[in-house]
Amino acid sequence: MGALPWIRFLPASAVEEFTRELGETLEACPTIGNMDRIAEVLAGWKATAEIYADPALANDLRRPLAGTGTRVPRPAVANPSDRPPVPKEPG
Repeated sequence: MGALPWIRFLPASAVEEFTRELGETLEACPTIGNMDRIAEVLAGWKATAEIYADPALANDLRRPLAGTGTRVPRPAVANPSDRPPVPKEPG
């Protein structure tokens, strides 16, 4: 854990989930030749560890959100035939 010391702030269940997600991402990224997603996974989990490390922040984020009470209707599902055609790449 020397390279990722913030892991110690994650609960055991989250460490398991982090390990699984990172492993899957490390395996998948080379197959598409793009390693950027690895940094995104690490940044997201580090932010999660920061929340667990600060009990006041964690409690604040668990509270219900105040709202106006106005329900927002679910958007209609677009009919694929209503969408404009996707331009084909030249070649």
